[in-house]
Amino acid sequence: MIIQHNHKPLLLYRDIIEESNCAAEEVCLLAENHVIILLYAYGGFIPSEFQRVKIHTIDKFMKSILKKDRKGLLLQCLENLG
Repeated sequence: MIIQHNHKPLLLYRDIIEESNCAAEEVCLLAENHVIILLYAYGGFIPSEFQRVKIHTIDKFMKSILKKDRKGLLLQCLENLG
């Protein structure tokens, strides 16, 4: 309901993946009835770019988290909603 009133996506989680010469950041947003997962790479010799964009329904996102046994990530998402 909050998203529908202010028309801004909510951040569910952010995960920084650092490698030796570059970094990538996975950002997960909740926008109305969809979850958007962006993988953004930057630094080093790689030009800054979105390497991957995934869009899921809320149900499919929750099922994939539970299937991968990432309950801590689910708790983090719920905490960021509150």
